[in-house]
Amino acid sequence: MFGPPASELFGPVPWADTRQALLDTIPDLLSYLEGDERNVVLTFVRIWATLATGTFRSKDGAADWALPRLPPEHRPVLERARWLYVSGIAAEDWGDLLPCVRPFVEHVIGEIEAARRPAPPSDTRLQAQHPGLGRAARASECHGETPTGRDPS
Repeated sequence: MFGPPASELFGPVPWADTRQALLDTIPDLLSYLEGDERNVVLTFVRIWATLATGTFRSKDGAADWALPRLPPEHRPVLERARWLYVSGIAAEDWGDLLPCVRPFVEHVIGEIEAARRPAPPSDTRLQAQHPGLGRAARASECHGETPTGRDPS
């Protein structure tokens, strides 16, 4: 493409439009949960991180932001999704964590609801960090699982 940078031609996207676009994706994301767990889990975390901070993050960057903010019982799902993403493994193996994915997503949707702000936390536009439901299982069943699904010993 030729011409001036897009930032010179277009103004910033209003926060309200960005926020609404992120929220509007939730029903579609839920429809892809079974079969694309890794990407859906990471996308929900990206939405949460963006709404809470006003900053776009990569999938693994959003996971890094969210992990310390999650209750311990939900961390194994995000750790697994992050590990699958950064390792580049195409075939997803969720093992015993598969029943924990939906409760994780339900928890993150609650966090997204709490983060629904009329304005971003610190600015009138988003800053890019990188340029360019029913319960299927009790969340407590997820304790002790490693990101790889292998026994740590």
